[in-house]
Amino acid sequence: MNIELSPQVRLDTLSVTVDGEVITVNGALLDLSGIPDGYRLPAEAFESAYVLGAYREGGVLSVALIMPCSPDEARQSVLFPETIVASNGPVTLPTSAEG
Repeated sequence: MNIELSPQVRLDTLSVTVDGEVITVNGALLDLSGIPDGYRLPAEAFESAYVLGAYREGGVLSVALIMPCSPDEARQSVLFPETIVASNGPVTLPTSAEG
């Protein structure tokens, strides 16, 4: 599963775990297995304030998430995050504490 992050100034946090085609975002389970190839679902299709949308292209499932960051964040890995190719388990997100 690909996870695309969109930084947004917010004071909350984000926790993400992947199990196959089920993603858990801050404790809320989202089963994305029903998305057929070539389809896109908008943010409105999800009951999560963090999900911006999801789609499957060429058999690869992708989900776009809001990633909270502080108003004074200047770290490139947070402001311009790369797509994360996630396997099962907790997802490591970029943070300002990275060395």
